[in-house]
Amino acid sequence: MTPLILSVVLILMLLADAILGAVRARSVLAALEAAPANRVRFYRRALAVGWVRAAMATLVALIAGLSLTEIGVSGPGGGPTDGAPDGWLLSWSAAILISVSTGVGAVRIRRAMRAGRAFPKRARIAPLIPRTAGERRYAAALSVTAGITEEIVFRGALIALGIEVLHLPVPAIAALSLVLFAAFHAYQGRAGVLNAGLLGLWFTGLTLLAGSILPAIVLHIAFDLWAFLVVPAEPTPRPAEVLPADTGERVVPLVDTPPPSDEGRTDAPSPIPAIRSPIPAG
Repeated sequence: MTPLILSVVLILMLLADAILGAVRARSVLAALEAAPANRVRFYRRALAVGWVRAAMATLVALIAGLSLTEIGVSGPGGGPTDGAPDGWLLSWSAAILISVSTGVGAVRIRRAMRAGRAFPKRARIAPLIPRTAGERRYAAALSVTAGITEEIVFRGALIALGIEVLHLPVPAIAALSLVLFAAFHAYQGRAGVLNAGLLGLWFTGLTLLAGSILPAIVLHIAFDLWAFLVVPAEPTPRPAEVLPADTGERVVPLVDTPPPSDEGRTDAPSPIPAIRSPIPAG
């Protein structure tokens, strides 16, 4: 009875944590925007909470009689499921391929933002993105922590408890873990929830394919590193958007004024310079 109760309590705690995070998201983002010094404190708190959450989930699994191997912290075929034939090789190949392709996409987005292109989805979480070298070190540590701890909780302990203790079918507990994982990203808005749900599908698929959470951990860490350290928080202003400082002096535009043209002449150059739109990063 105790493992059953603890498993239900764990699920309810994860649900409450997700709801609380969604409710407090606006105030947290506003605090980070108002005082950037809060960003490091946010990272530190997230690091601590992540490891505590993973420790609690692991403890519940151990009390239920599951081993670390059975929650997926192992090689092939010892996790929540036995995995598929050749699933270990396939899952690692997929994790590496997706990691590399995502990194290429992150570099392209970085180039586009450096050219002045704005991404509204990125703007919402801009206060969370590091700016200084010190913040980037914390963000890197948080990326590794989130990749390890969230996979232990959602793809490891939760799925294993659902199968062994709650006696749920694999699709049912996998879907429940996916919903909870997506809800954890409600602070990013509807698009963030959908994006987290899509990523969660990849992580869940890799775990069930390999019978281990290790490939999902590596892919999760790669996603977070690209998001935190490669893609900038805000777009770089385009040259046309940079205005001179107000010094009281008259600013003369650097445009050659064409000589007067005869009335009706159509081949005279326009005195208005053409502004090129930024070229999408290729």
